[in-house]
Amino acid sequence: MEFDSFLVANRDPFGAVIVGETITLHAQGHAEEVRLRVYDDETGKVTWYDLHEEDEDNWVVEISAAHAGLLYYRFEVIDGYNQYWLAAQGNNLGGAAEVYGMHHASIPDFQITVMAELEELPEWYQEARFYHIFVDRFNNGNKDMHVNNPKPNSFIYANKRDTPFYVRDKQGEIARWEFFGGNFQGIAEKLDYILELGCNAIYLSPIFEANSNHRYDTSDYLALDPILGDEDDFKFLLDEAHKRGMHIILDGVFNHVGQYSRYFNKDGHFKEPGAYQGPSSKYYHWFDFTDFPDEYNSWWGVKDLPVINKSEASYRKFIYGDEDWSLTTGINLVSMVGV
Repeated sequence: MEFDSFLVANRDPFGAVIVGETITLHAQGHAEEVRLRVYDDETGKVTWYDLHEEDEDNWVVEISAAHAGLLYYRFEVIDGYNQYWLAAQGNNLGGAAEVYGMHHASIPDFQITVMAELEELPEWYQEARFYHIFVDRFNNGNKDMHVNNPKPNSFIYANKRDTPFYVRDKQGEIARWEFFGGNFQGIAEKLDYILELGCNAIYLSPIFEANSNHRYDTSDYLALDPILGDEDDFKFLLDEAHKRGMHIILDGVFNHVGQYSRYFNKDGHFKEPGAYQGPSSKYYHWFDFTDFPDEYNSWWGVKDLPVINKSEASYRKFIYGDEDWSLTTGINLVSMVGV
């Protein structure tokens, strides 16, 4: 039996769908019976659907979602005494299917993202040509090439020609993050260059305060990382981009934070208690502990990146539920996408 969720011939439509939209799934191969198992991440409910054989060895089923959220699915195939699962490969959540025994310990399901409604894309976005920037590695705008506000226990490269090297501890974890010192001023200096390349929009890697050079381990959602510059530097970058008719999109990291963030606060750096300090913290329920305090749900098992429980009401309000919440720059977080 074959199935590939990346092919419209097997899954139509491709990509995210809207509530109530019909999703048609086709699987090819010989079988006596094929059933679809769908898990609703929002309700925890499992629903079964029978596929019918549209023509020889071509099985089809139509489903739809009643609300926004995530659906996870796999196929149960029965062919005589042969019975197996047809599901995703590893943690890919999509692509070509793989066969698993019925008693396999962990079956990776395919995923469908369901939206409440389809947002209307801005006209500029529909025709934009993006230039992606990993900020630390792009350009240091300081004339003497000094690094703004170096982080404690970090490694600073002497020049751009140095080969990146990660310093790891005995457990293989990053012991010292290393920086080249790219910053907001450096990006502003290169705007004309980016335009000459034919790009009129920029997608920045995360810019909020963090410990690492990639900044996917957010430390504080309310602060720009000082190694990139201050708020005036960021405003200058935006103003210069807008003068040239350019737009900038920020990478907002809301699935997880850093273990040393003010929200998790594993090392106790922040005075306010974080989740690691226990239930007295207002952030405690943002995270799922399996064995408090050192065992918790983390992104792909990376302990440095504790995953946030997105169903927690206080977290939702903090991120997008309060219209008055904004960065100290006065720019509302939601509106920063496409500034």
